[in-house]
Amino acid sequence: MTRIIFIAILFMSIKLQAQTTVLFNPQNNNVKDAWIWSYDPFENINFGESNASNSGLNNVIRSECWEWGTPNDTIRGLLGFDFSSIPSGANIIDAKLSLFYFANPGFTMQTGDNELLVQRINQNWSETGIVWTNQPTVSTTNQVTVPASTSSTQDYLDINVTNLVQDMIGNPESSDGFMFKML
Repeated sequence: MTRIIFIAILFMSIKLQAQTTVLFNPQNNNVKDAWIWSYDPFENINFGESNASNSGLNNVIRSECWEWGTPNDTIRGLLGFDFSSIPSGANIIDAKLSLFYFANPGFTMQTGDNELLVQRINQNWSETGIVWTNQPTVSTTNQVTVPASTSSTQDYLDINVTNLVQDMIGNPESSDGFMFKML
């Protein structure tokens, strides 16, 4: 009985309140992405733009992270959004992030624990200017833990990032996307 009442209230609230859905994707030019690598000599190379070191992979929203060997060999992904179309006082009811497996020719499958964090970046960064040595700081408030994959080609569909996005809308001066970091 409680469940039926809850559903009825939910439908009434949806009908009474205007809602807007905003989709972020590269075709809309409202997304920026980059990946940074701590490995010398690549720590000062920008992987968000086309260069000889990334073999044209800048055309992929590359939100990966990995570690191997020592903690000094780390890749982190950055993903930013243009939220200017969303009013600063908006109430975010649902925000989902989906990450998809990407086959990278020439590299073998990665193994090992790959649990990661999605954290809110709280400093401005530029897709064409970010490198390991000037990476922005992040907030751990409302960070999301993504569990380890169960297969080598797993997609992560509909990761709940509602609280992170609400933080970004509520604090636009100190929010500039997500950082993906190994746990």
